[in-house]
Amino acid sequence: MRKVSSEVPDKGPHTPVDKSTGKTGIVFDAEKLRWRNRNLAEVEGGYYCGGLCAAGITFTVKRENRRWEIESSRMHWIS
Repeated sequence: MRKVSSEVPDKGPHTPVDKSTGKTGIVFDAEKLRWRNRNLAEVEGGYYCGGLCAAGITFTVKRENRRWEIESSRMHWIS
């Protein structure tokens, strides 16, 4: 996993490309975090993989045995 600045050209719709390898990829993001309790949270985010390749998703994540795992997800939009 790399920082998005090493993957994405500066302007315009594009497919994310790793500047060091030239391989295409997917940019994942997490924007808003809402804690439900100390072991349960909702994370709004999604992915971007090109001009018409993206989605907005809310993930419900749960901590079990000191690890965070996705319990469920709701897709809000897709392109």
